[in-house]
Amino acid sequence: MKRRLFNLLASVSLALCLVVVASALLKVILPRGPNLPSFRAGRWACSLDSSNGNFEIRVGHDSAVPDIGPQFAPNPGGQFAPFTYTQAGLDWQEKLPRGAHWRSMGFHFDRNINMEISRTRNFVAVGNVFWIGAPLWPLLALLAILPIIRRSYQMYLRRLMKQGHCPVCAYDLRATPERCPECGAVSAKVAGISN
Repeated sequence: MKRRLFNLLASVSLALCLVVVASALLKVILPRGPNLPSFRAGRWACSLDSSNGNFEIRVGHDSAVPDIGPQFAPNPGGQFAPFTYTQAGLDWQEKLPRGAHWRSMGFHFDRNINMEISRTRNFVAVGNVFWIGAPLWPLLALLAILPIIRRSYQMYLRRLMKQGHCPVCAYDLRATPERCPECGAVSAKVAGISN
């Protein structure tokens, strides 16, 4: 059971490692190409991004009831950007909770209010958005640990089997090559002949 769980975790880790490498290569080859996968479930949204040597996960959560702020002043051209704040809009933004930002050695965490502009020129605080980012090299190193351990263990087992040891418990089978006296496992050579 433990070996199956370890093999499953190693396979998932290898798959994630390949996804990170593929996404980084896609961003290098196609800088303005398609976005990485994004998912939406109810009021939750998640998207992945890879740029500038960083891997980033963005998670958004919409509020059940969005907070609608006052209108901002219209522009002469009637366009949304650039826009002019009104004093009521500035006061409303001051009442919103502040975001949290942390950056160190290429790792970062950001939490902000997700703001949108409505058709009536109102700011709308629709929920929270979180960004978690890391440089690619430590992420790849971390994801590669389990597949490397798994591969080295497989090579170790093959070497033991060639030397005449049991593949289950590594007991020396030179005296009893048909069946392991320690764990009762049937030798691969005998199992292959009887089938």
